[in-house]
Amino acid sequence: MESFFLTFPTVAIAELGDKTQLVVLFLAARFKKPRAVLAGLLLGAAANAAVAVVGGALLDRLLPAGLLEWLVALLFLFIGGWILFGHEHTDETPPPVSSHGAFLTTLWLFFIMEMGDKTQLATVALAAGLPSAAWVFAGAALGLAAANVPALWLGHRFASRLPHGLLHRLSAFLFIAVGLALIVQRLAL
Repeated sequence: MESFFLTFPTVAIAELGDKTQLVVLFLAARFKKPRAVLAGLLLGAAANAAVAVVGGALLDRLLPAGLLEWLVALLFLFIGGWILFGHEHTDETPPPVSSHGAFLTTLWLFFIMEMGDKTQLATVALAAGLPSAAWVFAGAALGLAAANVPALWLGHRFASRLPHGLLHRLSAFLFIAVGLALIVQRLAL
């Protein structure tokens, strides 16, 4: 249990103010399906924690330094451009959204956004130094969830007050901004 009680607050605090919280807020407002977004968030957090605990160190050895961060940055730019320019829906006709789409979108984005993030790196370090990988996994997954569930609630609560077109453009610019910030961060190293 010591591993859990060290990992949970470490990951939850590291996640506060992270870009993932903004994306969860936008996804909750966009899809208006809080249960599906929550399920995607929880599974994405668990999957990311598992990768960090089981395979994080291996990926770090196999990929050249910084490659993962570059790939994530480029993916964010691509997704932002696709959201902004690659859709056929107007402000008046929002795209149809199913609960399945909300779940998979949240799962995929949450998982990808946390790859190489400070919380994943912290989880890798904790898993290497603490006695129980299973408790590190539980603490990391629940820490990620605990930090992001309030953003989900806010997004769902205030979704009706946000125009769909504005939300669409804001989410596109958010992805582009995150991608550019990641590139600037990589260039500064």
